[in-house]
Amino acid sequence: MGQAEDIETFNARSAAQGKARREAIRRDQEALESGTRQLGGKLAEIARQTPLLDPSLARKAETIAGQMSRAAREASGGVGSQAVQTQREAMSGLNQLAEELIRAGENMQQAAGAMAMQGLMQQLQGLAQQQRALNQQTQQMQGPGQSPRKQGGQGQLADQQQRIRDALERLLQKAGKGSELPDRLGDVPGSMQDVEQDLRAERLGSQTVARQQEVLRRMLDAQRSVYKKDQQRRQRIAERPKPFRLPPSPPELTPRNPPPSRSDVTPGEDADLPLDFEDVVRQYFRALAEMP
Repeated sequence: MGQAEDIETFNARSAAQGKARREAIRRDQEALESGTRQLGGKLAEIARQTPLLDPSLARKAETIAGQMSRAAREASGGVGSQAVQTQREAMSGLNQLAEELIRAGENMQQAAGAMAMQGLMQQLQGLAQQQRALNQQTQQMQGPGQSPRKQGGQGQLADQQQRIRDALERLLQKAGKGSELPDRLGDVPGSMQDVEQDLRAERLGSQTVARQQEVLRRMLDAQRSVYKKDQQRRQRIAERPKPFRLPPSPPELTPRNPPPSRSDVTPGEDADLPLDFEDVVRQYFRALAEMP
């Protein structure tokens, strides 16, 4: 765009210089157009693969490429002022597209993380339901004077507790250190293992039942904590301020007559606006109101 502003100057110097300048601008502009069309093609391909990318971004890239093509023709034809205006529109479109791509990238990363966490939370919810059912079975078996059938049943309960513990340990390993789950659950697998040992040794009592209840409480608390933090994160994203956009410059207006000299007005003294400026001010505010 900066080069296109000088087209008229080179044309005025000589026809050869003007032609060389126009052809150089045309080649550079066509190279930018080609790159923008390639970008649009890649965006269209990604949009077909994931619903997280708006297909309209690819169409915007094609629109910008069309503006560049028009600017190349205008520059080649020697219409420098028109080429500059078209190039300015293309540049503005590229800036807006870049901003939208940055937001799209952030949204895709957040969505991928949210989907992974959602899967982990669903697994944890399922394990908590299994733990609740196991706690109920343990409470039903608790009591003095157990029959041989009930004594053998404690081993089955221990096996169930071990399966829940193994699944929970795999879940924590999958979540990784960057997740809240390891910190929130902490020694829950160890408490489950203590329950297993009590059941295998047929030491089922109030302490074993209390451990199982504490295990379930910790699992439910972890779900609530992660869910609450996710809601807070979503709220922060929604309240994040929009990027600052520099407003367009207000139109320049030239008064019909120069302002009269007022040597009798001292600084700080209220003075009426000169009558010659009344129409200009009205025009100025009307132009501001019509700005997009």
